[in-house]
Amino acid sequence: MARKRQNRRRVKPEDRVKAIREVGTHGLRVWGPRVALAAVGLAIPYAIYVGYFHVISGPTFLLKTIEVSGVERLSEEDVLEASGVSANMNIFDVEILKVEESVEAMPWVKDALVERELPDTLRVRIDEWSPEMVLVDSGYQLVGDNGKVFKTIDPQDNVDELLALPILTGLTSSDLEKESGRELFQEAKVALQAFRAEGLEEFVALSEVHVDPILGVSLVAMDGGCEIRLGTGKMPERMKRLRVVLSRLQDEGETAEYILLDHESELGRVIVGRTGWASKDASQPNRQ
Repeated sequence: MARKRQNRRRVKPEDRVKAIREVGTHGLRVWGPRVALAAVGLAIPYAIYVGYFHVISGPTFLLKTIEVSGVERLSEEDVLEASGVSANMNIFDVEILKVEESVEAMPWVKDALVERELPDTLRVRIDEWSPEMVLVDSGYQLVGDNGKVFKTIDPQDNVDELLALPILTGLTSSDLEKESGRELFQEAKVALQAFRAEGLEEFVALSEVHVDPILGVSLVAMDGGCEIRLGTGKMPERMKRLRVVLSRLQDEGETAEYILLDHESELGRVIVGRTGWASKDASQPNRQ
C-alpha cells in the first residue's frame, strides 16, 4: 500500500531572507564587540612597538660623547680603538659586556666599567694596574698587587721607571699561577710595604726581593749587594729592628754584607756580617 506523502509547509522566500538576517544580526551583536576588542588589543601594542622602534633608532640616541677616565699609561685613543665604539653609533647597539671584555684585554687594564647615559653619552671607566715588582722570566714581566703577571716590558714603556722597581726572584710566572706561589708573593709584598712604611729607603735602596719556601723573604741592597734576611711574618716588628741596625751602621760609617733578622721567636736577635770584619774572623759574625 503506497505511503501518503506528508504535507510540508512551504517557506516563503521573503521569510527565509528575514531568518538569515536575524541570525546574522544576532551573530554580529554577540561577536562584533569581541572581534573589535581583539583588533584594538592587537593594534595598540603594535603601534607602541612601531613608535618605540622609530624613537630609539632615530637621531636622538646617536652617540655624541664617549668619555674615557682613569687612564694614565694608556691613551684615550687606544682605549676607544680597543672598544670598537665610535661616534654616531646608536647607543642601544653598544654591547656593554663585549666592550668591557675588549678593553680589559689591553695590557695595562685591570678592570673596565662601561655605562650608558641616555640619550647620547657613553662612559668608559678604567682601573689600571699598579706594578709592584719586576719578574725576570721570559723577559722583564710586571707583577701587580695580587701577584698577577699582567705585562711584559717593551720599548714603548717607560723602561727606566719600571726597571727601578725591585726585581722579584725565587719565583717564575708559572709559580704565580699557583696558590703557593701567590702566597709567597704576598709575603714579599708585605715585607716591601713594611720596609717603605718604616722609611728605610733613606738608608738603603733595594734592587731585589727574593722569596724562598723555606728561608722566607730576603731583601738585597742595590749598593754593595747586602742581603737582609727577614724570614716570614711580623714584618713591621722586624723592620723596626732593621732601622736600629741600619742607623747604627750609618753612625759608625760601616757597611754590612748581610743582616739576619729571620729568627722565628727572638725578634731582637740580629746577626750582622760587617764588611771588612770578616777578613779578621769569618767564623763568628758580629752580633748587634
